[in-house]
Amino acid sequence: MNKNSFGYRLLMLRKARKITGQKLAELLGVSQSRVSKIECGAIRPTREYVEAFSKALSLSESEREELQAHAELFWSEFAPWTGDEEVVAKRQQDAIFKLKTSATQVRSFHMAVVPSQLQTELYLHAVIGKYSPSIGYSAFVPEREYQTKLRWQKGIGRRKFYFLISEGALRTRIAAPVIMAEQFAKLKEMSEKDNVQIGVIPWATRIDKPPITGFEIYDDKLVSIETISDTIHITNEEHVMQHREVFNSLSGSALYGSPMMRLLDQIHSDLRKLEP
Repeated sequence: MNKNSFGYRLLMLRKARKITGQKLAELLGVSQSRVSKIECGAIRPTREYVEAFSKALSLSESEREELQAHAELFWSEFAPWTGDEEVVAKRQQDAIFKLKTSATQVRSFHMAVVPSQLQTELYLHAVIGKYSPSIGYSAFVPEREYQTKLRWQKGIGRRKFYFLISEGALRTRIAAPVIMAEQFAKLKEMSEKDNVQIGVIPWATRIDKPPITGFEIYDDKLVSIETISDTIHITNEEHVMQHREVFNSLSGSALYGSPMMRLLDQIHSDLRKLEP
């Protein structure tokens, strides 16, 4: 059974409350076989069923939102063609958003730029500003993207973050020296937070499982990959765990704590020697 599926999540919530399938069926006023078929994915749950499950299991608000997100992913992937692409796209976006916001652990690997959750406002503006004209964005799009990333930063205190950054990402001259100096200072500041772990992977370190691109993992349920013009989302359990395996391997190659701080100082010193 796919551990990222609606049925599996429902099954885990039911078992956590020590409620049998028969008892849940009685609470819902349906047959036990219907509950079983929904849990194994043989029957698509309706929106009414999602609400009914939430009430019968006395789910918390966060649990209810997560169950709803799994259901919406299920609906968007298997819903019949309606002729309205915007409706389907909006449903998928809402489901992804709920999975991201409900996640309690985020693992983030970046190889070209500093992770958006750790970026200063000026560094963030510099990154977005470099791409928007080349892909046809109008003037308001970079600002919208900017505000969206700032909102993600405000939520950093509510969850556990594990960041891995390549040395190459830190040596990339995204902006002017003064902006880069501010960015390095913020990295040091963020590394002191109890819920944030930052590791830097040195150039000279041997990588057993070289990644193809940067990525973020949300609670081992969702992988998010940013491209220049869009974001790719992966919910397939096997593919999510492949990314987790790569992340774990990279973690063993990173520097943390004082060694990481010394490397940051060295990179910053090297950048200051370059021409503006």
